Amino acid sequence: MNCLFCVLMGLCQLLSPAAALSMHPLWLPQSSMRVATLAQSLVIQSQPSSQSIQQAVVQDLAQRTGQPLQTFKVIHIGQQTWPDGCLGLSEPDVLCTMALVPGWRVVVSNGAQEWTYRTDDQGQIIKLDPGQSSQP
Repeated sequence: MNCLFCVLMGLCQLLSPAAALSMHPLWLPQSSMRVATLAQSLVIQSQPSSQSIQQAVVQDLAQRTGQPLQTFKVIHIGQQTWPDGCLGLSEPDVLCTMALVPGWRVVVSNGAQEWTYRTDDQGQIIKLDPGQSSQP
């Protein structure tokens, strides 16, 4: 509830409802149930579709390979929960948040090769999984 409340208030950090309200005194909900319902509808409406995730992945692959977008076809897309903020693909000298991250696993092919991508649920983090992909 606290996290959804903060998202609703437009804050990108974890605050208690009292702290968030103290920053925005003109906005006072009638009940916490109303806040939860409103927050849930905002979260649902703001999530990108699997189609937009697919487009972002194919665009990234086209840029990596220099091939036209039409060359690629998504052959699998599925929701996945990743073990950390690096989507389970940690790199040396990179710190990853230690929280579960909901996202997508997307497999793309050009008919001869396959590439596997990992994304967060918003499609803001898109990573090629080198262990399961052909090198572009």
